[in-house]
Amino acid sequence: MTVTEVAEELRLPVSTVRFWRAQGRGPHFFKVGRRLVCRRSDFEAFVEQLASA
Repeated sequence: MTVTEVAEELRLPVSTVRFWRAQGRGPHFFKVGRRLVCRRSDFEAFVEQLASA
């Protein structure tokens, strides 16, 4: 998933997801070439973590 796709799923601005990434919060992103991506499983684990908090 791209940063934009994560933001769309969470219904948040892209800037919020980028801010979380800079702060070390949010799902784990890594680079594939020049793109930042997140595994669907990492995203789902992050959402579960939010739901249990």
